[in-house]
Amino acid sequence: MFSKINKVNLISVFSFLVFTSLLLADVSVAPVPWIPESGKAKTGTLAEGVTFRGVPSSGEISIYTISGNLVRKIECNNDVTVNTKWDGKNDSGQYVSSGVYLWVVKSSEKTQTGKLIVVR
Repeated sequence: MFSKINKVNLISVFSFLVFTSLLLADVSVAPVPWIPESGKAKTGTLAEGVTFRGVPSSGEISIYTISGNLVRKIECNNDVTVNTKWDGKNDSGQYVSSGVYLWVVKSSEKTQTGKLIVVR
């Protein structure tokens, strides 16, 4: 049987997880993994890039290497929630190499993070 302290902690953790998932459930990224040279529609193409769905109308998408270096920042300035594409290039216009990348979507209301995989 749980003690009072354990019940309170369990309820607090559960409430936090539910609250956080409700706030951060809007943005999704596809395809993951992104394998542009595979020739399969399911894993994406160079022309289609990576799609961020449900991006807030004003904000930004930042993509980082696993070590924390900024790869690309994409500004979002639209009137509605949209799908935003990343072409798989860094700020210098070069295609990124295979690896795990971290993304951060920020708006005035919230921040959401995730990871994506590029396979070349």
